[in-house]
Amino acid sequence: MKFFGDPSPNKKAIFDTKIDFNSITILEKAYAFLELKGLSKSSLFYKFPIETCFVSSWFLASYFTSIKYEALQWIFGNSEKYGGHVWLESKDYTIDFTYSQFEPISTKFLFYKNTSAKPYFHDHFTIVDKGYFGDSFEKNKKHPLILQMVDEFQKTLSTK
Repeated sequence: MKFFGDPSPNKKAIFDTKIDFNSITILEKAYAFLELKGLSKSSLFYKFPIETCFVSSWFLASYFTSIKYEALQWIFGNSEKYGGHVWLESKDYTIDFTYSQFEPISTKFLFYKNTSAKPYFHDHFTIVDKGYFGDSFEKNKKHPLILQMVDEFQKTLSTK
């Protein structure tokens, strides 16, 4: 299986802050931000978290990149029960930002250490592809919109 999108060694060097359990505050604020964006029919995140796993993961990975955190890898899996789905992984943690579209009564998103007992949910998926939101995504027409949302999110954090 061919995976693509690995960041260049130069790009990896700028990611010095690790994702850890202290990142939960950022995740909670980002989730609330996307919930508000999801109310607008013209938004990339319309109906967030429903059917927005790819753009939400792209947004979150882009935000962490912008503040010099380690690179987050997107994982695309397929499941007979749930269909296609995208989530993120760092070296040590998994973040599934749109988990609640499948299991709405438990928790908004999944955030767990990869070495701990993982939730059963991701066992439903066969990994189809994975990579980084690197250079190949910069040509995508959604890229400027994602960066605009990252910038807007950063501004909301600095005004609170």
